[in-house]
Amino acid sequence: MAIKGSGKTEWQWHYLTNDYVESATNSDTLRIKLPEREQISCIELECYATRARGEYDQTILDIIKRIEVIADGASVLYSCIPETAEFLHFTQIRSIPNSLWATYPAWADHFRVKICFGRWERDEDYMLDTGVYNNVYLEVPWELNTYYYDTHTFTHTVRYLRPIQRLSPVGFIRSRDIEYGTHVWTAVGHYYVDLPLKYPWYMVGCRIYDIDEDLVNDIPHIILDIDDGRLVLVDDDTDDLMTSNDERLPYPVHTMWKKLCSGGADQYAETFLGRTKEVSALAYVTDTPIFVTLEELLSGQRVKYNTFDHAGVACPSGVNMSMWGEAYMCCLIIKDWWLNWYEPVPHAPFPVGEHSMARIDYTHGAYTVTDLRTFLQEICPLKI
Repeated sequence: MAIKGSGKTEWQWHYLTNDYVESATNSDTLRIKLPEREQISCIELECYATRARGEYDQTILDIIKRIEVIADGASVLYSCIPETAEFLHFTQIRSIPNSLWATYPAWADHFRVKICFGRWERDEDYMLDTGVYNNVYLEVPWELNTYYYDTHTFTHTVRYLRPIQRLSPVGFIRSRDIEYGTHVWTAVGHYYVDLPLKYPWYMVGCRIYDIDEDLVNDIPHIILDIDDGRLVLVDDDTDDLMTSNDERLPYPVHTMWKKLCSGGADQYAETFLGRTKEVSALAYVTDTPIFVTLEELLSGQRVKYNTFDHAGVACPSGVNMSMWGEAYMCCLIIKDWWLNWYEPVPHAPFPVGEHSMARIDYTHGAYTVTDLRTFLQEICPLKI
């Protein structure tokens, strides 16, 4: 994976939609044809909708079902749910996506993510080249829940980043969820996921989402096994993998609610973190002084809080909340083949095609896991 780029390329953002309101429907598939014979470093997708009422576990993430880039009706160039898409943005851009979570009525709930086809944004060696296909589409199925959101307010902006001077990329990074599901486990055991062998690997990761349980209890140990034990790339406790992630990614991870709708006593907020280490909260400015108490950092992916007035009476209020922790969107890198800042020569991607078997062994506890998801980034040729 030699670096050929000169670093002197000029880049330009170009809009495909700009604050377009889907005013005639509350569910559809956003399907946008990408420009022909174009080289694309990344696509930025922004979606938002106006809140009708507050509910901490109903967000814009629940409206967007999946984000995909499909070529010639069959070739999957990108396929992730919003949560893994945001985590991959975090790993490739090295910053938290500029999303804006809000549940207060009349406020907009924003989702924003960059879909990178290179190892990083503006990677001159790896990008999507639509010229090798007949048709390439961005497809985003969505459904607006009109109990929580105002009808006909789903809005989107789509733009892409292109080089001004035509480059000579050698391939692109394909990101996709490859296995996922809800599991109701009543005893400790093992869950196995077979991994594809066709293209070299750039990164393997997982999402462990259980809103009321620590993800380490759900999945305490992970093994990445090649050729039935002949080559074990990872054999680690999950908390040790989290530490490795913290050392290589920006840490601590910061997430926030711009304006939570609080009913007063015993309220909850999703943290969008696998583990939350610290939380601060302030009542949104009102005429009456409102105080916020953080009752506890729960073991799962949410925090409990209360709002009350000067007399100690629980009362409704808007709340701004900042949260710090690790495992953004409850996702973890299991293994990667990145260029580290301290290494002058990039790693070669893992040549999994030279092997006969690749499998993840998840040790699981006796819990119900809402989403155990395995995702993969591969080094692909320009046309697949």
